[in-house]
Amino acid sequence: MPMLIAVVYHLLRMRSIGAKVEKDSSWSGGMKATLKKPALLSILCAAAETFKKESFLLLVGHRGQESFTIEHAIAMQTAKRNFTGVKTVQRRYSCVWELVSYFWRDTIVIGDAHSHTEFEHGNKTIFPLLPSTKDCEGAEQGDVYIIVGVSNKKKTMRWKKTTNQSLSGTLGQFRFEIKAYWSPENKKLEPIDLVCPALYRLDAYKHKLDSKTGIRYT
Repeated sequence: MPMLIAVVYHLLRMRSIGAKVEKDSSWSGGMKATLKKPALLSILCAAAETFKKESFLLLVGHRGQESFTIEHAIAMQTAKRNFTGVKTVQRRYSCVWELVSYFWRDTIVIGDAHSHTEFEHGNKTIFPLLPSTKDCEGAEQGDVYIIVGVSNKKKTMRWKKTTNQSLSGTLGQFRFEIKAYWSPENKKLEPIDLVCPALYRLDAYKHKLDSKTGIRYT
């Protein structure tokens, strides 16, 4: 619970720090996904809360001609989780879609997000951000997909954009790396640019959390 509190605290208390961004000169543009703060909070909390197993969320927002805006992410509580995958129940989708239409009338379900953990390959502290074969098989044309790599933090790192267009940094006791994909056709995923202004205002250095008491101090 203290680890989850740390993630929530950092995301709700935004600080302007002017994060460094590494630009990839070879990136050609094209499709782009913008991740809003409410969706970011849900995605990172779900990855932290289910850590060692995968999380799964539906992405709600807007689909443009060459862009996606991800406003919210809804964690699927009934998903069957393990260390290398997550399985959802199709009939549960319809329940969520119906509720979404009542709360956010101008939005639709535009894809999903799930986490990959460091435990997928033994005890290595790396995690794969590439889609698995199952990820590709489940991809539906025109949808956006977020993969979040999560591992135990070795050192504090500021959030930045990497050369492979992912977003990477630390919060609480975790290191995260977030990457976006879209499906130009069924069963095919291609990486796209990911933008998340809220991440660049996080200060992972300024506040610390006592892991035993859950009390925050400066």
